[in-house]
Amino acid sequence: MKFLIFQEFVSGLPRERLEHITLELFRRQPGACADLVLQEGSDPTISNPPPDPLPVPKPNETTPPWCKCGQCINMPTQIENKCCVVRQGQECLTGSWLFQHLVLDGDVLEVAMRVVADVYAENPLRDNACFRHYAYRQFIYWQYGRLGKGNRRVVPSCCVWAVRRRFPSPNNVYVGFKEGAIQD
Repeated sequence: MKFLIFQEFVSGLPRERLEHITLELFRRQPGACADLVLQEGSDPTISNPPPDPLPVPKPNETTPPWCKCGQCINMPTQIENKCCVVRQGQECLTGSWLFQHLVLDGDVLEVAMRVVADVYAENPLRDNACFRHYAYRQFIYWQYGRLGKGNRRVVPSCCVWAVRRRFPSPNNVYVGFKEGAIQD
């Protein structure tokens, strides 16, 4: 609904006003705007080809033996090879309304960023890397509650890839899990 209102607003603006707004957005949030430009492949200063698309498991494709939901993809480290499903036959978390809303909804993540910015008096960039970070953070809060400093949990592979598909890195480079004091 909110998007349609913005879409109507933007479609009614003269070109000069659109250019002014675009430049102002670049000034305020250069990282977020750069992600969008790189996603579209329209940055003439970059000669690298666009990154390969992120893998999406196909229905008949063999899933890793540790996956029970059918949506996981092998991760770079053994500790990251984790599925969201505890027992065979359960649905993948990535298909649930709560996952879509709490973890992948940009408006929900924006509110989470504002809360942290208010507490720590900072203004983080709103680029895709920041949205991925907050998406993983929202997932952990949703599944485990507040863990505390250094106490980390692995986000299941299927959930990681859903977040990466929603908020892709322009160069297809991702950080992965960083071990803390306690892990699952």
